[in-house]
Amino acid sequence: MAPEMDISEAKPKMMIDRFTWKFLTPILPELLKKLNFAIMERSKNGPMNRRQTPFLNETSITSRDSAREVLELAGRACCIHDLARARLPGLISADGGCRNTFDINAFSGAVYICLLRATGLIESPCAIEDEVALIGPMLHHVNADGGFYKFPGSPSGKAITRVVTLGLRLVLGDIAPRHRPRLWFRRNDLLTAEQEDRLRRILDRADEFLQKGPNPGLEFEFDHRIFDRLLNAYIGAGPPFPWTPFLAPRFIARLHRKGWSEQFFLRLGRLFRRLLPAISILYGGIRSDSRSPANRSISRLAEVIIGQQNENGGWFYNTVYPMLNLMALREAGLDLTAPPIQRGYSHLRSRMVATADGHKALNVMDSDVWNTSHTIFSHILSPSGTANDPVIAPAIDYLLGAQEEDGGFAWGQPFRRDPDNDSTGFALRALGMALPTADSPMKSRLERAIQRGISYLQLNQGRHGGWSVWEQTSASGRPGSMGILTQILLDRPTADVAARIVEGLAYCGVTVNAPSMRRALRFFIHLQSPKGGWWCRWWAGFLPGTDMVLLALARLGFRWGAWTPIPTDRILDQTHHALKAGIGFILSTQNGDGGWGETIQADSDESRAGIGASTPLLTAATLSTLLRTGYPAASDPILRAVAYLLSTASSDGTWSDRQCTFSIFSRTFYYSYPFLNAILPLDALTDFLLATGDEGVPLPPGMPDRVT
Repeated sequence: MAPEMDISEAKPKMMIDRFTWKFLTPILPELLKKLNFAIMERSKNGPMNRRQTPFLNETSITSRDSAREVLELAGRACCIHDLARARLPGLISADGGCRNTFDINAFSGAVYICLLRATGLIESPCAIEDEVALIGPMLHHVNADGGFYKFPGSPSGKAITRVVTLGLRLVLGDIAPRHRPRLWFRRNDLLTAEQEDRLRRILDRADEFLQKGPNPGLEFEFDHRIFDRLLNAYIGAGPPFPWTPFLAPRFIARLHRKGWSEQFFLRLGRLFRRLLPAISILYGGIRSDSRSPANRSISRLAEVIIGQQNENGGWFYNTVYPMLNLMALREAGLDLTAPPIQRGYSHLRSRMVATADGHKALNVMDSDVWNTSHTIFSHILSPSGTANDPVIAPAIDYLLGAQEEDGGFAWGQPFRRDPDNDSTGFALRALGMALPTADSPMKSRLERAIQRGISYLQLNQGRHGGWSVWEQTSASGRPGSMGILTQILLDRPTADVAARIVEGLAYCGVTVNAPSMRRALRFFIHLQSPKGGWWCRWWAGFLPGTDMVLLALARLGFRWGAWTPIPTDRILDQTHHALKAGIGFILSTQNGDGGWGETIQADSDESRAGIGASTPLLTAATLSTLLRTGYPAASDPILRAVAYLLSTASSDGTWSDRQCTFSIFSRTFYYSYPFLNAILPLDALTDFLLATGDEGVPLPPGMPDRVT
């Protein structure tokens, strides 16, 4: 349990004296009431026909000695809010989904080249054109030292550099084919002399980097090292893969049989489990002198892979799984014309997106379910937004169509065979937000989808009160960050996943008195750090996790401020103390410019929690958190945060935050999420404008006034 904190520690430090504040107190509510009325009128009738407030670029407001300053800041927020909200319809595609492109590093392009060459798909129509088109973006991911980075801003990694150079050498025809047809390993005929010369220079620099000693900048490379050893050995360009009995096809095939071995296997995280059949088949091909597909264990694993293929031809949640699975199926003896291989290859080609310079990049992930959920929530959060608006109704239809029969949602529609708890909770948040404003036909569909989603999540809640991402787990969460092996091999419940699920359930009408919510509150109390924050598995550091937990508690009815102890209910008392400590942690980490920031170093060093240069995304998320927990909208921390957001917005109402702080594997592998630039700051400004009403903090539809 977090230590109790005196609420006075969390009070805002206003930049006015007591006399001035006492004088302003009677008139400030009336002024804010007029502002709120103007905002509501504008929301009903569209942007007001008035002279627009000029865009200002002050980093903060230095004087708070009059209500006029507060109103001026809110007026500027109105202008930027209008511009940002007008961009929401542009995020929705023709089918109603919202998509984005993740081009994290050169790794996926290199693996795609290995797939084409090792399987003979290079002979397929347009394959050599695709290969050349992929090279351009791959070369953008090289560092000054000649090595390739795992994510923008990270040091070069030797494992990923070896994989990328393997792919580039295959394009140049520098790798001996060994047992494969020589035609598969020929030089790409579409390479120009200039391109070849550039590739040679980059390879020379990469070789110099690889000959250096260990790179101290990267803490751990296990996640890419296994692919480095496996692909180089499978292609025949590196040393043999070491003997590893736990990767033998016979052993892995036994794990997929019914019985105790299957139960043991299911305790492993799905991220790792979904890779094992393909890795085992490729390992068997490397270790065997015979290329015969007669091995029954390999055939059994091939059946497992085919059974896990999605209708669109893909596997699991990114493009690495399809590429490895196609190589494994080819190694298992399937012909290139076999339907699973043809559908998988077509799926991969559909994941290629054109770049600004005329090349192609392989979109590693497609988080359309999350993006669509974000857009629906952001639209309806605004006072004039409803579920029946022609702009947002197609997005709601798209999200409803993404639900599986068991009630779950996947990270994206391309991975529908693998619904997960986290995505289900996040989708329910959007559907629950849409329900109060939907008309009768849509409301009945929403109610059915919500009920199925609630049942799915309640069934998968762990016995300790938390949720892992994919399956029900008996493991308990632990305060602080996880090691890399734990993240890869296991699927432990974490505070951020549980918080998104609890918030989604709360938006769907599940109250704090429900047994599932009571267990979740105990889980949050257990995972709170001594500083008052919560570590976040999927967004680096402690500030994002704290934001998510506090948002969940706010939706359940907990508020900043006075609290009447309930002697008969210790859990509610402890939860309120945890909320106060969480808000205290947030306020103590606000930067001088009004924003919040945190670096990936916080994942490995808890003393760095909440420390970092301010960023728009983290500031927006934290600002929304404070406002939804009832922190005073006219307080100095809130006003400085709003001023920071306005100062970082462009004149057209956009923000640019491309820092790689979203985690694939914390401590070692991160990515940026540019789509959120259009969502989180807009939500924060909406929350601020809603909170400037005469009653302090108007609550969203269906929000309880107080925990009872």
